[in-house]
This record gives sequence, C-alpha cells and structure tokens, in this order.
Amino acid sequence: MSFWNRIPGIAIVSVLIPLLFAFAVRSTLAYVILFIWMTGVFAFCLSFMRRYYERENKRNIAAIQRTSIKTLGHHRHDWMNELQILYGYIKLGKVDKLAGCVERIKEQMTVESKISKLGIPSLVFYLQSFRASGSTLQLDIRMDDDLDLRDKLTAEREEQLTQAIIDMIRAYQFTARQSWEEDLRLTMTFTALNNEVIIKFDCNASGEDSGVLSKQIDQVVQGKRIKAEQLHPHSASFQLRVPVKI
Repeated sequence: MSFWNRIPGIAIVSVLIPLLFAFAVRSTLAYVILFIWMTGVFAFCLSFMRRYYERENKRNIAAIQRTSIKTLGHHRHDWMNELQILYGYIKLGKVDKLAGCVERIKEQMTVESKISKLGIPSLVFYLQSFRASGSTLQLDIRMDDDLDLRDKLTAEREEQLTQAIIDMIRAYQFTARQSWEEDLRLTMTFTALNNEVIIKFDCNASGEDSGVLSKQIDQVVQGKRIKAEQLHPHSASFQLRVPVKI
C-alpha cells in the first residue's frame, strides 16, 4: 500500500484520539493542547506530502531522461548503420547504389522532421521513442506535409488522442499475429481532411485477429470523442477520426 493510501488513516487517527480526549476532559488546557497537536499534525502532513511528490517528480523525470537517452542511442545506431552502408558503397565503387541509399536516408529524415512538428509533445515523444522500447513490432509512420495539430485540439483532446494511439499500438502488439516468414509490421498514416484528422492503422497481421482487435479498439475509444472504424471486413486495418478546429 502506498503512502498516499495510508496517510488519510494516519491523519484521522492522529486527530481523532486527541479530539476524543479533549471532549472527555472539557478543559481550556485540553483545547489548547488539541489545537497545538492538530496544527503540528497538519504541518507534518503537508511536509510529508511535499517530500513525497518531490520524490515522485524526480522518479518521473529520471524515467523520461532514461527513455530519451535510449531513444538518442537508437537513432544514433540507425544513422551509423546507414552511414556504414553508404561508405561501403563508396568504397566498393557501387555508384549506382548511392542514389537509393541517400534517398532512403532523406525519407527517414523527412519522417522524423514531420513527427517533431506534429504539435502534441506527449505524442511526439512516444512516437520518437517507440523504437527504443524494444518492441518486436515494426512501426512505420507516414503523414501529410506540414501537419501541425498545435492549437487545433484542446488539452483534454490531445491527451485522449495520445492515449488512444498508444492503446491502439498496444492492441496490435499483444493481439495481432503474423506469419512465420515475416515480422509484424504496422503502418500508421496521419491525414488531415476537412475538419478531421484521420489516423489509419494498416497491419500485415492475420485476418483471424480482426474480431479480437475490433473489441479492443472499441474499448480504446470508449468515453472519448474519437471514432474508430474498421476499414475492411475481417481485416486488421482500422482508423481513428478526430474532429479538430479549422
């Protein structure tokens, strides 16, 4: 049981016993002692809670820092791999391979840039750090040019959208299955259309999982102003539709 669950009981007992004593004695001195005691209990609780939240805040910051370091490490590793491939082509004189390699690097940089400009910090952080999570799911992200959701969603809607996307990806991670010949790959596409943002999820999973996925995705959007739709019957392709301010 955490401190937060224990503190109400401790505080009540610390106040109730002296209160009953003062009520039984019914003297001015007892009331003065009760007042001093309750003031001390109140000050102690405030101090304890402040230290508790400071520790929790430090833990959260440390967790974010560890995730950021892992993310930077993964990105650095990916870019080093690309540079080694590029250097190998140059060293072997395979000039015809250089254009394709450079184009692939350019596409990756473009996607990273688009993600960073999405405008929802919590969602940007999650998408950019996903590869550092160690998941076996391969996540490919595509989005319209200049898609910026900043100031187009309320803070509550931003939180709901971020959590819905996280829960959607988790649903694919733990429910969808792929054939033995290929890895599980999820392509997520962001598109702005009229006064909506549409996020499509296309997966190479078996169609046998569509029923279970559909039930889980219905739970993902329950209580949120977000619509979930299955793109094709008996398929693992779904989309989220989120209204935005124009």
